[in-house]
Amino acid sequence: MPPALKALLAQSGGAVVAVALARGGLLPPGTWAVVGTQPVGATVVAAALRSARWWLPIHLAFAPLLVLAGKLGVAPGWYLVGFTVLLAVYWSSFRTQVPLYLSSR
Repeated sequence: MPPALKALLAQSGGAVVAVALARGGLLPPGTWAVVGTQPVGATVVAAALRSARWWLPIHLAFAPLLVLAGKLGVAPGWYLVGFTVLLAVYWSSFRTQVPLYLSSR
C-alpha cells in the first residue's frame, strides 16, 4: 500500500476514534480534547499499518498544526495556491515514490 494512502487511512482512523469518544461522552467538551485525541489515534493506526517510523511524529503533529494554521487568519486561497504548487512540483514522487532531484545538463 502506498505511504500516502496509509497516511490518509491513519488520519481518517484517528478522526473516527476521536469523534466516537467525543460522542460517547468520554472526552471533555472542546476542540482541543478532540485535537489531542485524534493524533494519538492516527499514530496508533499508522503503527498498525506498519508505516515508516518517521511518519509517526508527522501524524502526532498534523491535527494540532492544522488547527493552529486555521487560527492564523490567512485567506484560504493562499493554502490552495501552496497546495497546488507543491502538487505540481512533487506529483511524480507520489506516483513513483522517487523524490525530485533537480540537476543541470
